[in-house]
Amino acid sequence: MLRGCLYSGLLVVLLTGFTGCSGGRTPTFEGVPQADTQKEKTPEERIDYAIGALSRESASKAAAACKRLASYGADAVRAIPDLEKCAANYPVEEVKAAAEAAIVSIRTAEAGTTEE
Repeated sequence: MLRGCLYSGLLVVLLTGFTGCSGGRTPTFEGVPQADTQKEKTPEERIDYAIGALSRESASKAAAACKRLASYGADAVRAIPDLEKCAANYPVEEVKAAAEAAIVSIRTAEAGTTEE
């Protein structure tokens, strides 16, 4: 019994290894439009999402949102008022510090782009 299962498993592995799992067929979902929730987000949508995450109860998510906004540099200038609120009012010091660092980072990036 066990030997039969092992041989069957080996046969399946060998066949899929030689022919590939799809057997040369094209996926049936080709050409079907993606749902809006699955589409690649624009930078503006990502910034909006991060701004929304600043008010989350989860300190780790709020801190991650601050860091994400900082990574967008001058593109995230519109997030500064929300980051300032977060830095002033968030109950966790780590998040306040991350918000303050993001503000500095964004303003520094903005100053760098206006000088050029």
